Amino acid sequence: MGENLRNKGHRERIREKFLFGDASSRSDEALLELLLTFAIPQRDVRPLARFLISHFGNLDNVLSANFDVLRHTEGLKDRSAVLLKLVETIKHRSLAPHPRNAPEPNRDNGSPGQPGAQGVFSPLLEPTQSDQTKVSSARHRKPVARYGSELFGKAVLKEAIEMLPRLPDSENIDDIRAFLRGNLHFSAEQTRKRYANYITRRMFPEGIADATLRHFARAFPASTELRDVCYYRFCKAEPLMTEVISSVFLPVLGLGRIRRERITRFLHQRFSESKSISDCVQAIVDALSSLAV
Repeated sequence: MGENLRNKGHRERIREKFLFGDASSRSDEALLELLLTFAIPQRDVRPLARFLISHFGNLDNVLSANFDVLRHTEGLKDRSAVLLKLVETIKHRSLAPHPRNAPEPNRDNGSPGQPGAQGVFSPLLEPTQSDQTKVSSARHRKPVARYGSELFGKAVLKEAIEMLPRLPDSENIDDIRAFLRGNLHFSAEQTRKRYANYITRRMFPEGIADATLRHFARAFPASTELRDVCYYRFCKAEPLMTEVISSVFLPVLGLGRIRRERITRFLHQRFSESKSISDCVQAIVDALSSLAV
């Protein structure tokens, strides 16, 4: 029992490191270890990952190995071999050229729930062209994309609104993360690190701490306008929030209030097997509460 709990805690830590872009989570061995956790339950797979990298040479060679070779390799079974070959297949499909006449992806340049609409604050809500150009600079690193389901367990929007006016005068996203980790009010270092990543991913989705938002926040701290801008970027990063507003809140807007049970029922219908629904309900309430004057 104790061994299983230790393994579970270790698996959660390596998944968290991957989600938040920890450099140590990007090695061949670390990536393979994380991948194997989805095929091999309740077992320390780090030794197996280390063995496979040593035996085949690198992660690409592991993925490209013959299926029969993989399934007969010590420590692997059919389930693990299928997962490895599935990842290789997806990798090759993603690298394949798209059809010449493929439609352009839909780009939403407007407010949540209004695709293509140009709002009053659109130059502020979206990073400027000059900001986006700078993303390609080697000085900036694009944040890790969101993984997993659309559910989110923490809002951290109140903290984002409070911290934005205090951010250092730097476009480097790593400088911003470091500042947040050192200045957020939480006592636990791991919590500050996790919340710093939430804030930077949602407020600076292009991987650059764009000057437009930073300067606006510094000029209008604790203002309704700043809360609105932060809420907009929050909804862009967490589209489930917009869906809850349009599907759960707007139909009963005339009642003047809404019970949490309505949000819970909606999320249960969407994510029937999730165990994080109560956390998401609280996060939605917290996000809306942060808009209160």
